[in-house]
Amino acid sequence: TGLGHGGGAALILNTNLHGPKRVTDAFLPLLDTPGRVVMVGSGAGPGFIKGCTDAAIKRVLIGGDASWEQIVGTLEAGVTHDRMQGYGLSKAALCAYTMLLARTHPQHVFGICSPGFIATKMAAQYGAKKPCAAPQPAPRRATAGSTARATALRRRSERTRAHRHSLASGPRRA
Repeated sequence: TGLGHGGGAALILNTNLHGPKRVTDAFLPLLDTPGRVVMVGSGAGPGFIKGCTDAAIKRVLIGGDASWEQIVGTLEAGVTHDRMQGYGLSKAALCAYTMLLARTHPQHVFGICSPGFIATKMAAQYGAKKPCAAPQPAPRRATAGSTARATALRRRSERTRAHRHSLASGPRRA
């Protein structure tokens, strides 16, 4: 992204906001309906919003009703509020763009997620640590119908694996 590598805000914004937009613009027409698009966000996005003192920028990025032009319009002024050279701004703007996509393409599902801290030199300055050697499973929460849903998902997964296996082994001969 350029963060920590001397690339500057323009490179960061090009990579983290304009790049996903270019990819989405290219592939969105090819998605089956309903399609799913997941963007990779960061906790730096909400961190930028929390630290930004410009109410107009915040309103555009978290209001849920911004146009692409409004999102792009926040970038120049937004960089001056970002302690991370535009990284937090780029992720907040990506979230606003994801909300725009969800609003303008209701036939598809759009989401944005954060992978959490990744143990890199850059993230170490913000408190990232190496993961434990043996990750612990997340606690399971049972709800009405969760067993039936889990069973259906497992069966679908087994059918998909069997189908992939049959495709990988090639056509069957009689």
